[in-house]
Amino acid sequence: MILLEKLVERIRQAAAYNPDVQAAPACILWPDRERLWVPLIT
Repeated sequence: MILLEKLVERIRQAAAYNPDVQAAPACILWPDRERLWVPLIT
């Protein structure tokens, strides 16, 4: 599995929640100041 596929999998897992007992995530992934993620997502 390549890094991008693993990242997508983990973001989807992080977004899953039980609305009966949890609030929805406000933020799952945010950009970093150094833009280290840009090569991965472009």
